[in-house]
Amino acid sequence: MHCRDQFLQFLKNKMEEKRILILGFAREGQSTYTILRSLLPTQEFIIADHHVPSDQLIVNSVKNDPYVTVIFGEEYLQAVDHVDLVIKTPGISPWLSEVRTAQEHGVVFTSQTDLFFQFFKDQIIAVTGTKGKSTCSSIIDQVLRSVGKKAILLGNIGTPCFDVLGVIDRDTWIVYETSSHQAFSLSVSPHVGVWLNFYQEHLDYYPSLEEYRAAKAHLFSSQTADDYCLFNRADSAVAMSVEHTPAHRIPFSFGKHEESVVFVREGWIILSVNGKEERIIQTKDIPLLGKHNVLNCLPSVWITYVLAHASVEEIRDALSRIVPVAGRLEYVGSIRGVSFYDDALATIPQATIAALDAIDDVETLIVGGFDRGQDFTQLAKRIATSPIRTLLTLPTTGEKIGFLVKSLKDSITIIPIDSMDEAVTKALAYTSSGKSVLLSAASPSFGLFTDYRDRSLKYSQALSSHA
Repeated sequence: MHCRDQFLQFLKNKMEEKRILILGFAREGQSTYTILRSLLPTQEFIIADHHVPSDQLIVNSVKNDPYVTVIFGEEYLQAVDHVDLVIKTPGISPWLSEVRTAQEHGVVFTSQTDLFFQFFKDQIIAVTGTKGKSTCSSIIDQVLRSVGKKAILLGNIGTPCFDVLGVIDRDTWIVYETSSHQAFSLSVSPHVGVWLNFYQEHLDYYPSLEEYRAAKAHLFSSQTADDYCLFNRADSAVAMSVEHTPAHRIPFSFGKHEESVVFVREGWIILSVNGKEERIIQTKDIPLLGKHNVLNCLPSVWITYVLAHASVEEIRDALSRIVPVAGRLEYVGSIRGVSFYDDALATIPQATIAALDAIDDVETLIVGGFDRGQDFTQLAKRIATSPIRTLLTLPTTGEKIGFLVKSLKDSITIIPIDSMDEAVTKALAYTSSGKSVLLSAASPSFGLFTDYRDRSLKYSQALSSHA
């Protein structure tokens, strides 16, 4: 029996004869419905979402299913207290009063990620962190593949894990980018957990910063002495959160911190195992911009050397050929001598600060997006001490950032904009040949854009139209 068949049998056993609510019906909810319907063709389900899905074919499909009750709209939570099991998508907050009440009444909440982790735990390398998890996950996946191992990249990247069961064998490493929303729903922890950093974010979703930290820490909460916890030793919130884990603690850091197993010294990534230090690769030979991206490489070194039994030479070669994640500090071309960089994944101020540290000739910066109540003071100070001459501000946080920057440095030109096309037009008008334009919004994309991918796509399209 293949992994897929075993997982489907596991899933069927979990779901049979239960009153099930699929809560949230975007891509992941639709994936859940498709697989459950194939397993249980006559079992009754409830499907609920605040929004009507944009795909009319899937809407018609579920509305024509005689065994489905559909609730779309403001009353979508009315069924949560009348079922046995809720399969919830990550975007729906667990702090909603209806959800909390249902849990108090014994309703079980799970998710695709939780069910997947329950079955594949021993193969999973889960990566979390406020920023960098996309890049770090991609690096681990790329390095594992480069050294000859089977690997697949899943999680918070847009492809539901139920949709790729057919390509997973028992010797496949599953690199799972794990958001705090996904981690919060887990009933099991991964065999290998990686925690990169912790910054203020998602305060529109969690009641407090502490609850947000606890959600990320939940990824490691049920690890055992047979598991591994890789964590950024230099981040005090991260180090404190995993201090008492029974798992093997594997600290890493950009500089040499106490106990660090992987670190950077004198321009080299160093791995220390069994009292012996190995020089892995010079940081200048890694084709990624910024110190933060060197940090994102460190977990892959230990994982591939210790768990995948790769040689130093194999790891060095793999890291020298790393391909950047689209939208993460990516050089996307030059127009009339002006270089353009795409950092659409930068959704917090610290990410934009790191981008400015990596590119030293940014003359025009595009910032602004959805307001989650973040503090932009440090970003404004960094902009004010940079060679930036023009700040292009998108709604709504762009106005806040512009105001703070203006109070510190009056010579920077601040121009409000409402689209990526306008951003590129203004950038070309205000940026000198030989200098750079950086899109690094320091804010989530929602509002003008559906997500960071849409923000990146609109930027790319605008550049193409001006080329």
